Amino acid sequence: MSVVARARIVSSAETSCARSFAARSRSSTSLNRSTRRVAAACCVVPTAVNETRLQSRLAEIGATGCEMRVVAVLDEQGPIPQVGIAGLADIDRADLSTTLDRLEAGGYVTREPDPDDGRRKLVTLTEDGRARAAQLATVVAAVQAAVLAPLTDHEREQFVSLLRRLQPGADDP
Repeated sequence: MSVVARARIVSSAETSCARSFAARSRSSTSLNRSTRRVAAACCVVPTAVNETRLQSRLAEIGATGCEMRVVAVLDEQGPIPQVGIAGLADIDRADLSTTLDRLEAGGYVTREPDPDDGRRKLVTLTEDGRARAAQLATVVAAVQAAVLAPLTDHEREQFVSLLRRLQPGADDP
């Protein structure tokens, strides 16, 4: 299941760039461990307050919701054709192009011809991109922790369990 399929953390009241971010909740020893730790901690119910809190925190570090989701997908998937990112990150192609231009200008990604199909571009996180992924995961974790702070540990576990049951395909590997 894709990184974006687990839990939505911002509502659809924003543009398509600010609709969702998620990560797998199963622990892993892969390079995207920080992203998985964020998701393992909790899920967030989409509300205007949560959305505002997340967008504000992202803006503090010069990031957008689209950037957050694209970086998370690349962190989990590794090099991937540009055309495949839109679906995995739940971003329309126009927003994806703008986001990738911004990430490339910032030195967070590279786009190179796909050796299997010269018409496609492979998008890869750079070292700076992996650092950005960790930074974004930290921001998301802080927002999630603040939103769920009123709940006890047991209530959080119950809440996450219920959200997973409602998510189609949540038990898929």
